[in-house]
Amino acid sequence: MPCRISFNYSLLCCWGCWSAVSFFCNWRIVALLLLAVLMQSGCGKLPRPFQTQELEEKQANNLLAIRSGRGVLVAVPEGAPDDLVAQGLAEDLKEGLHRLDVLASTDAEKVHNLILSGLLDHDGQTVRLAWVLRDYNDITRGKGVVAAKAGDADWRQGREGLLEDLSGQVAAKVAQILKPAAYEAASKAVEVKQARVAVTEVIGAPGDGNLSLARSLRHHLRTAGLPFTEDSGQAAVHVSGMVSLEPLDGRTDAITLTWIFSKPEGGELARINQSNQIPHGSLDGRWGDTAFEVTSALVAAVRQTLVMLHEQSSLSR
Repeated sequence: MPCRISFNYSLLCCWGCWSAVSFFCNWRIVALLLLAVLMQSGCGKLPRPFQTQELEEKQANNLLAIRSGRGVLVAVPEGAPDDLVAQGLAEDLKEGLHRLDVLASTDAEKVHNLILSGLLDHDGQTVRLAWVLRDYNDITRGKGVVAAKAGDADWRQGREGLLEDLSGQVAAKVAQILKPAAYEAASKAVEVKQARVAVTEVIGAPGDGNLSLARSLRHHLRTAGLPFTEDSGQAAVHVSGMVSLEPLDGRTDAITLTWIFSKPEGGELARINQSNQIPHGSLDGRWGDTAFEVTSALVAAVRQTLVMLHEQSSLSR
């Protein structure tokens, strides 16, 4: 029997962060980890999803960071054409590590056990990033060089795809050292070429939410290197979203997002619920960063769903 999973977690706002102009409640920072996981009998043990949320909680708690022994400080790489490009690459490195379940931060004031530093070099056609991972005893835990093709304009402007390419390569190398299990799971997901993912539709959202949520989720899946396709007919996993909004008291709305992972023939694989209370009407226009933050939490669940399908396929051979 196929394994059907149900996830439910709530997102709580910091009410002091409200603004009369815009919605400042950051979904990622204030998200709580998985509240419940219900699995039908006959399912094998699955890796815990939504580690990105737990990582953010760990970053806010120095004691947890000390216990984990895996906190990585991502230093701003040297050799970039300007500070903006250097800082952007550091942030991309941090996000790449998060996607592979590695605790990381660019905040030097947090407690870390490891430091990831880098040196950029450009010869006019290729950008190289030499990286070194050291602990606080200055013992090298890993090092290497990654490269990506880039002309002068791409180098000077630090185009988004270039930074993502470099950071993704380094994150994979570091994760292979620190979190081999998570790296193996990610590799399995990529290897399942037949099990591509398609974002079919998002409905019910106010403002431009339907379009923004679908577009942001597609972006995250591509960036994470997961087997994604625009053609739902070629996909083994369909992801659809439903948004419901309920006015509470004239000043506050209760919003719920339900994400359904299903097979093309209609069998449901997983269901994820996200809920929050927001200022009334705050999402009636552009969703912007809110859509980006909300959908970033789904990447781990998509990866685990692909791994589950891979394992089921292997057992049936």
